[in-house]
This record gives sequence, structure tokens and C-alpha cells, in this order.
Amino acid sequence: MIHRNLLGKIKKANKVRRMKLAKENGFDTVETFIQYLEDNLEPLPVPEKSERLTIHIVYVLDSSGSMFNYGSHYKFHMAIQGINSELIELKQATDVDYVISLHEFSNVMYTHLDAVNVKDVGTIEWKEFRNTTALNDTVYNVLAGLKKNNDPSIKVLVKVFTDGMDIGSSKRVTTVARAIATVPENFTFTFVAAREDESRLKAYKIEKSNVLLHDNTTKGVEAAFKRTRGATIMYSAAAMAGEDVTAGFYKRKIN
Repeated sequence: MIHRNLLGKIKKANKVRRMKLAKENGFDTVETFIQYLEDNLEPLPVPEKSERLTIHIVYVLDSSGSMFNYGSHYKFHMAIQGINSELIELKQATDVDYVISLHEFSNVMYTHLDAVNVKDVGTIEWKEFRNTTALNDTVYNVLAGLKKNNDPSIKVLVKVFTDGMDIGSSKRVTTVARAIATVPENFTFTFVAAREDESRLKAYKIEKSNVLLHDNTTKGVEAAFKRTRGATIMYSAAAMAGEDVTAGFYKRKIN
């Protein structure tokens, strides 16, 4: 069998050199020599079966007081329902391995799940923190931890949900914006926030196609999580297809 690199070198050789090689190998013309080489090329290697894709979904959920002050149908309750509905769907996936982390935050951060296989995750229960919103500190610390333990072969999808902007953090917005801007290439950073906070949200400089705004009501929160659930499925399909998924999270057409 003829090595493909050898054929390439012969084709690039000048006319005199190619004729000399043809004669040396018993051929009267360069054309018949090259035809012989092409007919006897080594077969292309059969690609190995690709490994299953792993996606680490990181929920960062606001559990501050404002998430609880809308009567019996708390926004936080709707958020937990939205996450549980998404987990049910992710557990049915046969072509992707999902790993789940869940961080709740008010004035402090509580890690409910830390890189757990979705099939081992039960129903998420809701906790009541009812305090301020240390959004900057939480986002910064979550990203720092993820970057430190990053495996480039795993897609990391960070989903921040809040109904308000930062109150009580020690980290500046510019520090958090820099942390978001410098995530590794296998990360996708998304952000869901109240529409009234859109102007302040711009300070984080998040890719616009990865941002979703809600109307800060229980129905708005419910709709936002439904939209996010569909976007997650489309993100997964795009990632499996080898597409760049760092942006466009909320722009892909949902079937």
C-alpha cells in the first residue's frame, strides 16, 4: 500500500523529477504512474467511536428575601419547580451524560449539589434564606471554583437566576465582569434577571444572546425556566454536533 503523504510529495515534484520516478518504477508516463499510486493507496483510517459528551450544568439560584414575598406562590418555589422539571427531562437523555451542581445564595452561598450525576439527583427541596443578595461574591466564587477544577473535555453550562442585583457583596462588578470574560472556551455563561435590572446587568458585560429577562412575577419566573429548559436541550444538541456553544443560548430555535 502507498502512503498518502508519498503521493502528495510526488504530485508536488517538478516535471523532470516525476518523470524520473515514473521510469524508475517501470512506467512510461507520469500519468500512469500517478494512477497506479492512487489505485494502491492505503485506506483511510476508520475513526474511533467518539466518547459520550459530558455536560456540567451549574445552577446559581437567588434565594434572597425578594424571592419569597409574593404571596403563597413564591418566585423561589417556581424556580425550584423549574429546575426539577428540567432535571426530569435531563434524566431521560441517552446520548449525553449530565452532571449537576446547584448553588443557592442570599447573603451567603449554600452548595446544594456539587457535580453529581443527574441520575443520582433526587427532587430538589427549597430552602428559605430571606436575606440580602450577594450576587457578585457568589458568581465570582462559583466561577473561581469551576476554573480551578476545569476539565476541557467537559462542557460547562453556568445558569445564574436572580430577581435583583447585588446587595452586600465585597466583590466589585468590574471584578465579576472580568471573571465572566475570562472563562475557559468550554464554558457557557448564562444569566436570567428581572427586566427592571437590565441597565445594571449591562455592567457584567455578558454576551447578550446568553441573557434572558423576566417580568419579576411568579408567572414570569415560571416562563423563564420553561424557556431555559428548552434552550438547554437545544444547547446540548448543538454541543453534540460540535458547534460553538459559548454564545447564542437563548437564540437557538426551540423545536
